[in-house]
Amino acid sequence: MKKVVFPFLFGVLLCVGFAGCTSGRPVQHTEPITQADYLQVLKDSVLKLNIQVDKLTYMAATYETYLVAYENERIAKDDSIRLLTDSVTKLNQRPLMTKAQFLDLYKYERLLKYYKICKARPVNWKYYKGWSTRVFEGGE
Repeated sequence: MKKVVFPFLFGVLLCVGFAGCTSGRPVQHTEPITQADYLQVLKDSVLKLNIQVDKLTYMAATYETYLVAYENERIAKDDSIRLLTDSVTKLNQRPLMTKAQFLDLYKYERLLKYYKICKARPVNWKYYKGWSTRVFEGGE
């Protein structure tokens, strides 16, 4: 059986190979191209080019819009950075508080807090002397 099948397949492949191959020359159209066909091809080409130009015009307009938006955002950020830098400069130029001044201010704020407590509820006046003593004698 093998002796019959292999020569048969080889023969089929050989016939298909020779019959299916071409000479390698390009196929030439036998019909001449008329002027109407040529004009239609040109119209189609022009239409395709116009579509591509429209796409490119849209892309350029979109790019320009994004570029303008980016530039506006960059300017806004620059302005905010400039404002922040000005604020930092102003803070650095203000006079600084010494340690003694800070402690005096802290003591005054504590006394004010105790005064407001006593003013709101007069029963607490009996504690005011102890609170004020603690403010001036403790924690330095």
